[in-house]
Amino acid sequence: IADLISRGIDLRASMYQTWSMSLANILKAGGLIANSKPMFSNQVVLITLRDVNNAESLSETIINQLIACFDLKIIAIIKVQETAKCSVSFRTNSYLSDIDVSKLAVDLGGGGHHYMAAAKIDGDCDYAKKLTIETIQKIYPNLGNP
Repeated sequence: IADLISRGIDLRASMYQTWSMSLANILKAGGLIANSKPMFSNQVVLITLRDVNNAESLSETIINQLIACFDLKIIAIIKVQETAKCSVSFRTNSYLSDIDVSKLAVDLGGGGHHYMAAAKIDGDCDYAKKLTIETIQKIYPNLGNP
C-alpha cells in the first residue's frame, strides 16, 4: 500500500470507484437502480431508483453503506413517483461535512432537516436529475463542477 501511495495512487478514490461500481452493477442487475453516478469530485452520489415499491428500504441500505464507507457530503436519490413526477431525497453525514441538505430541498420546494430532506419535482427523471445537479451547484458552489 505504501508503494502505491508513493506512486501517487489515490487509494480512497480507487476503492470508492471499485465499490460503487460493484454495488451499482448488482442493483442495476436486480432492476432497482436505473443509474448511479459519483459527481463533484466524488463528494456527491446521485442515484436514480426505478422500483418505487422497494425504494424506501433500498434507499436506506444504500445510504447507510455509502455514508459508512466514504466521506460523501451529499447523497441524492431520485425516485420515479408516477408519470412526469419524481421525488428527490437528500442525505448527508454532517459529522463529516458542513452540508445542510434541507437548503437543497427547500430550494426545490420541499423541506426537511439538516441531515435528511426531500422534495417533489414535476417532470421526468432526466429533468429531476438536471434540476438536482443545478441546485447542488447553486447552493454549494464550493463542491466544484459535476
